[in-house]
Order: sequence, then C-alpha cells, then structure tokens
Amino acid sequence: MFRSLKIGQKLFVQLSAAAFVILGLVASQFVFLNRIDGAKEQSDRAAAVIKSVLTLDGIVGEALIASRDVRLSITPEQVAKASAPLADIRKAGLAEVEEALTHAVIPANRERLATIRGQFTGYLDTVVEMAALQKARAEALGQQIALTGEWEFKLVQTRTIIATSLLPESDRIESRLSDADVALKAARAAMWRSQAMSDSVLVASVGLGLKNAESTISPLLKQVDDADVKEALEGLEKIVHGLQAGMARIAEVNGTQQKLLTERSTPLRVQLRDGVNAVRDAAVARSRDASGVVTTTIDFAQTVGIGLGLVAMLILGAVAFAANRTIARPIAGISAIFGRLASGETSVTVPFTERRDEVGDSARAALSFRDSLVEAEQLRAAEKLNTERQQARAAEMARVVKDVAVVVAAASQGDFSQRADENSSEAELTQLVRDVNQLNAIVDDATREFDGVLAALANGDLCARSSMPWRASSSSRARSPTSRR
Repeated sequence: MFRSLKIGQKLFVQLSAAAFVILGLVASQFVFLNRIDGAKEQSDRAAAVIKSVLTLDGIVGEALIASRDVRLSITPEQVAKASAPLADIRKAGLAEVEEALTHAVIPANRERLATIRGQFTGYLDTVVEMAALQKARAEALGQQIALTGEWEFKLVQTRTIIATSLLPESDRIESRLSDADVALKAARAAMWRSQAMSDSVLVASVGLGLKNAESTISPLLKQVDDADVKEALEGLEKIVHGLQAGMARIAEVNGTQQKLLTERSTPLRVQLRDGVNAVRDAAVARSRDASGVVTTTIDFAQTVGIGLGLVAMLILGAVAFAANRTIARPIAGISAIFGRLASGETSVTVPFTERRDEVGDSARAALSFRDSLVEAEQLRAAEKLNTERQQARAAEMARVVKDVAVVVAAASQGDFSQRADENSSEAELTQLVRDVNQLNAIVDDATREFDGVLAALANGDLCARSSMPWRASSSSRARSPTSRR
C-alpha cells in the first residue's frame, strides 16, 4: 500500500511520523514542565509555611519572654510594661498562623495550624491572666512594704510612749516588743526571699514569723492597762494583721499563678512548641519531597527528551535516507536517462516503471519517450529507404527513357538496329524496353524483308513474297484499292 502512494503522500506519512514524535516530545516536555511547576508550587507553599511557622516560633519566644518578664515584675508599673507587647504579639502571631493556613495544603498541617491558633490564643490569654495576678501580687507586695515601714514608725512611737508612761513592767514590754520586731523582721526577710525564689519553706517562714510577732503582742494587750500604751500596741497588732492578710493574698496569688503555670501555661507552651515543630517538620518533608519530585522529573524529562529526540533524529534520518534512495536517486537516474535519450541513445533500459508514484510516472514517460524515439528512428529509416528506392527508380526510369530515346531517335533516322538495355530493376520498365526492342526488331526485319522484295521486284521477280505475317489496321484497309473495289 505504501508503494502505491505518491511521493508527496509518502513524504507526508514519513514527516507526519517525525512530527508526531516531535509533538510527543514537546507534549511530554509540557507535561514535565507542568509537573515541575506543580512541584515547585508545592515547594514554594511549603517554604512559605516554614517561613510562617519559624516566624510564629519566634513570636512564641517573644510571648515566653513577656510571660517571664511579667512573672519577674515587682511593681504594677513593671507588670504593665512587661505585658504591653502582648497585644502586638497576639496580632502578629495570629497573622502568621493565617498566612501559614493560606499556603498549607497538607490536611494534617491545616488541622495542626488550627490547633496552634487556639493554643496560641489560649497561651496569651493565660499570660494576660498571669499579668493581672502579678499586678495584684505587686500591689499586695507594695502594701506589705508600706506596712513594714509603718511598723518601724509605730514601733518607735510605741517605745516612746512606753518610756514616758513610767510603767513598772516597761522593761518587759520593751523586751517583748524587741522579740516581736525580730520576728517581724525575720518574716520580712523571708518574704523578700520568697518573692525571688518562690520557695514554700520561705513562705511558711514568713507566716511563722508574723504569727510569732502576733503572739508576742497579743498577750501584752491583756496585761497593759495604760490606754496610750494599749492603743499603741493595738496599732502594732493591726499592722501585723495587715501583714498577715497581705501575705495570705500574696500566697493566694502565688497559688493561682502556680496553678496557671502547671495546668495551662506550661502545657500550652509545650503543645504550642510541639505543634509548631510538627508543622515545620511536615512542611520541610513536603518541600524535600517536592524538590525530589522536581529533580526526578527533570532527570526523567531529560531522559525522555533525549530518547524522543534520538527517535525523531532517526526518523528524520530514515526519511532523508528513504527520500534519497527512493526519490532523489531514482529521479537523478531518470534525468540521466532522459539526457541519454536526448543524445540519441535509444538502447537504454528504463527502470522504476512498476512504481505507482511520480517516479514511476517519470519512468513511464521516459519509456514512452524512448519508444517514440525508436519509432521515429524506424520511420526515418523507412523514409530514407523509400527515398533511396524512389531515387533509384527515377534514375532507372531516366536511364530507360534515355535508352529508348536513343533507339527512337535512331529509328526516326531509319536505323532500326539500335536496342535499349532490357536489364532493369523495375519489371514495368523492363517490359517496356523489351516491347520497344521487339517493335524495333520487327520493323528492322520487315524493312530488310521489304528491301529484299523490292530488290527482287526491281530485278523483275514478281513472285517475291514477304514472309512476315502482316495485319493491316482497319484504317489501312479502308485506304487500300482492294478494299475500295
């Protein structure tokens, strides 16, 4: 079937095969490019998620620092300063979570990010509560400081009143006040240390010191009758009660803070860090996988491209080889045959006449041209031969006419002895010459016989006769005397 196709159709089929291979190469490269673009987009998304969670991790670190600063604050002003960045931290952290959610495509990561958003919000709410508690603690601590200062003032005032009251037990009261002052100062020192170290033993020491101070002053109120001294001692007892209430408030705040730390802040912080690390690790793994896909796709695309390129080159080479072998060379051969035919060489053999394409058409045209040349040459030869025959016949006719003319001219002069050459290639001419010669011979014989008869008559021999068989024509008989008689 392929052999019956025309050259254009063959080239179309061959080039179509090459075009399909090239088209397949281009299409595969587009597929690979789309795959690479998809993997690159995944890698970019993963990189954006990684960037967001790393930024979020830094923001969580800032929240941890703010929480630490809040818990280390002593005054309400320090608490306010330490907690001031929390609003911006919350806003920035939530923005990074939303940014990560925008780029996250892994369902597990999206769930983790949604959980992280809740954990981050909960942790900051906890830090805000911690700041409020720390502020209350700082206020209570400030009251404790004020009460200890008031204790010093009241203690000096009470001692002055005792000294001027001239009470017989003034020395014992003074000694008991000194014990209460020592106990209160020990409690105050323990209080300051407990604020720095959050040690339960120190907190207990504060409570014990204040209790000792109270137990030292309370009996004196029952033993003293002097109104001024009693009033002064009641003022000191009131300060001790205020210190005890303040310490109870501080202990309550410390307990609430510790509960927040253990039940909410620390677990949320750990969960938050674990969630951020999990999202980051998943994004890093996805980015690594995407990079691997890109690398693998590029390598495969190069392999396929080289393979299809080689196939296309082979097909194009085969097309070129086939075109040279089945088109160019046959056409060149047929062109050479036409040249040989044009130069008059008609013995050439014309190939490719069995082909059904343009080459076959050209070959059959060359064969027809060769046959036409052979036929024309045969016609020319036949025409030449005919011309030569006509020329020879004309020459022969001219020779015969000349010989007959000589014989006729001689006969017209009375010489009937001349004879024309009867050897001629033309039968008609030979017969004509033979008849002329015969006629001339008859006339010659008759003439000689008449001469004899006339001679005999001249000699008086009237019996002489002619032996020739004569037959007169009808016109001669009409003119003779016998016929007239």
